[in-house]
Amino acid sequence: MSRAFDGRINLVAELREAIAAKQLDVHFQPKVDARTGTVTGLEALARWQRADGTMVPPSIFIALAEEAGLIQDLGLHILELTCRYARPWIAAGLVDRIAVNLSPGQLNHARAIDEIFAVLAAEDFAPRHLELEITENYLTRCVDDAARQLQAIHERGATIALDDFGTGYSNLNFLKQLPLDVVKIDKGFVDGIADGGNDRVLVKAITDLARAFSLKTVAEGVETAEQAQLLAEFGCDELQGYYLSRPLPADACRQWLEARATEAQAIEATICNGANSR
Repeated sequence: MSRAFDGRINLVAELREAIAAKQLDVHFQPKVDARTGTVTGLEALARWQRADGTMVPPSIFIALAEEAGLIQDLGLHILELTCRYARPWIAAGLVDRIAVNLSPGQLNHARAIDEIFAVLAAEDFAPRHLELEITENYLTRCVDDAARQLQAIHERGATIALDDFGTGYSNLNFLKQLPLDVVKIDKGFVDGIADGGNDRVLVKAITDLARAFSLKTVAEGVETAEQAQLLAEFGCDELQGYYLSRPLPADACRQWLEARATEAQAIEATICNGANSR
C-alpha cells in the first residue's frame, strides 16, 4: 500500500510538471453524418506520454487531475492546443465543429467559463466552432448550478452536448431545463443494437426523444457497418467510433480530413457529370 501511495504521489507530481510545461497532447476522433457520411466534427481527446515513453490512460490521469486540483489547468491547456490544431482545418473548410470535454472539476472552478472563453479569444477561435461536452452524472449532483453555467456558455456562442446519456439517472428534466444542443448515446447501448432486444429499443427511444426536443443525437462507439446502418435508420444524426476512425494525432487527422474531402469532391463531380450528360 505504501509503494502504491508513493507511486500515486509521484505520478501527480509528474502530471503537474507536464501540465505546467504544456507537454500533453491532443488526438482527434471524427464524427460523420449518419446518412451522408459527411464529416460533421471532431472530438478532442487528451493524451499524456510520460518522459519514459509510457502512455498514461486518460481515465487515470484525468481522475488524478481532478483529485489534485489540476483539472482546470489541464482543461485549459487541452483547449488551447485544440484551438491551435483545429483553427487551420476550419479555415480550410475541412471541419466546422470541435468538441472538448468539460469535466465536473472544471465546472466547479469559480472562473471556469471566463477562462475558457479567454483561451478562445487568445487563440482567435470563434465560439460557434466549439462544442463543450458534459456528463449526465455531473448534472445529477448540481443541476441548478449547471443550468446557470451552461446558459452562460450558450449565450457566448458555444454549443453544449450531454455525454453518456442514459448511463446515469436519465432525468428528463435535463432535456427540458438545460440549454442543450446535442445528446450523445453511450457506446454501451450501441454495442447491442445489432442483436435486437432492449438496446435497440432504448437507442430508438433516445433518438425519438432527442428529436422531440430539437436536439441532435451522436452515437458513440460505432464499430460495424451494421450498427451504422441501424443508427441511420433509427434517425440518429451523427456517428463516432472505430468503424469510421480511431482517435488520431493531429497530423494524421489532417490527412484523414483531406482524404475525406477529396472523396466527397469526387462523388459530387460524378453526380454533376451524370446530371449534365442527361
